[in-house]
Amino acid sequence: MNDINTASVDYSWIPTEKVVFQRIEAVKFSQRKLLQAIPWMLEDRLLQDAAELHFALAANSVGGQQTVAVISKEIMDAVDATVQETANNTPLLADIYQLPCREQCLTIYAEADRTRLRFADRGAVLPTEQLVELLPLWLAAEGIQQVLVCSEENPLEGTSIEHQHQVIALTSQAHAPWINLNQGDYLKRAVNSRRLQYTAAASVLFALLAWLGLSLLDNYQTHQLADDIENHLIQVYEEAYGETPDDVNADILFRQRTAEAHRVLAGFNGNGLVNQLGGALRRCSSCTVTSASIWPGKIELQLAKPNEALRSNLEGLTGISARWTSATTLLVEEDGR
Repeated sequence: MNDINTASVDYSWIPTEKVVFQRIEAVKFSQRKLLQAIPWMLEDRLLQDAAELHFALAANSVGGQQTVAVISKEIMDAVDATVQETANNTPLLADIYQLPCREQCLTIYAEADRTRLRFADRGAVLPTEQLVELLPLWLAAEGIQQVLVCSEENPLEGTSIEHQHQVIALTSQAHAPWINLNQGDYLKRAVNSRRLQYTAAASVLFALLAWLGLSLLDNYQTHQLADDIENHLIQVYEEAYGETPDDVNADILFRQRTAEAHRVLAGFNGNGLVNQLGGALRRCSSCTVTSASIWPGKIELQLAKPNEALRSNLEGLTGISARWTSATTLLVEEDGR
């Protein structure tokens, strides 16, 4: 049998052979504190170091006692990833809980090589060939009087063991009361796993929204800057010539203005230097700009004639420098380029 069966959408199953059920005195502790105390309460009954074992507690006590399911952490670790990935942290149960539960009655389900025994919230698996020999000892230890064989095969037929035989079709559903092995650290892992999944999904969504927001902002800034450049150059032209530029001059002044605005954003990092340049141009009424070329970190202005007043105004600004590259060409750059 596989270590774990996740065929049911409601439960995950593990062979009962891998689980040992013990009874402890019921005490008024919280479940967390009781799980911490169980290794000491069972110390003289454990055949393995308690640090290597995982303990799961029944939800309710009966007759002043409570059932504890004990399983190796190695087995839990081996199936834990499969349970969380494929079963979405559904209860992990020993497969005896597929058997019906009747009060004060032992339920038996016989298969070719194994027979499952269930009594209340605990049980065991015995080899079918040894069932008749071992069952009386199990009944005496538990003080059980009634036995129900629910499998089609009846290994107790013809024996002296009193029993009833009623064939019951087992399903992938669990019959209460049962003990969920996903407790303590293994339950925390499942919760943390879901939290990580939710966090990852939220991060992806946030990144997508942030990218969309920045794209919209960049698009807005680009068009806004393009409009600002266009409006400024129109103003300069109107101040110089006393009229609005015609289509030919407009084509010279404003060519590739959207692409240039993109480059300005990339080169000047949105630090307002373009606005400073526009202010300097507006303060120099005698300056006539015939064209402007823009690259990352610099703007080249073609002037109708040299204008030292404009260069002085630009040099007075913070973070940029201006120099003549020809008699009528003024190059404005970020400092440090």
